[in-house]
Amino acid sequence: MAGFDPKMKDEENRDKRENEKTEDQSNCDYIEGCINHRLFTFINVGFEGSAHDITVWNHCLTVPEFRFPHPPPGKYYLVDSGYPNTVGYLSPIKEKDIRTHLPEFRNGPPPQGMLELFNYLHSSLRTTIERCFGQLKGRWKILTMMPQMDTKHQLAIMVATFTLHNFIRLHELDIPIDSGIEIEPRADYDLFNENRKAVMKEVQLNIAKEIWNVL
Repeated sequence: MAGFDPKMKDEENRDKRENEKTEDQSNCDYIEGCINHRLFTFINVGFEGSAHDITVWNHCLTVPEFRFPHPPPGKYYLVDSGYPNTVGYLSPIKEKDIRTHLPEFRNGPPPQGMLELFNYLHSSLRTTIERCFGQLKGRWKILTMMPQMDTKHQLAIMVATFTLHNFIRLHELDIPIDSGIEIEPRADYDLFNENRKAVMKEVQLNIAKEIWNVL
């Protein structure tokens, strides 16, 4: 899962920008998730670019109308270090002097110990989302330089590009297109509940141990 803020021009702010003689563009933040087929599973657009990922994510989780695809029991999303490690959401191991991001490993020595090995593999898997973004922006150039128009039209264009991306990927993979998806029944998704975080911490460490023992 990740958040992203493409540059967007807004007609309502054009005069203000011209008076200030600046080329700054307003930002629009969105949150999305994808799976290993490079298919996007969820997108929510329209937040200010300055909104924190956690704020956007929590909004998606707590508004029933969004029908956020919560992972079923025993499954989880890979999330980056900015998100809590809680039931259904597996983040890197965040401890002092433990590297968490792929560039840190690329620019330094190999993973040192069980925890860094887990984080290295975790970061490597999360590059799937980067490939999704790269393919999306490479195919739809409009996302990198949105023309001046009403914001609602800009947001509709963004949603359309994600939809078309999935449509093309489904045909490439010869996956039948379903008219709907099954959504897990909504439960109490308190992301910061200490009991839920403790459960996922145990899962996190068990996975790290299994990897360490195998390798």
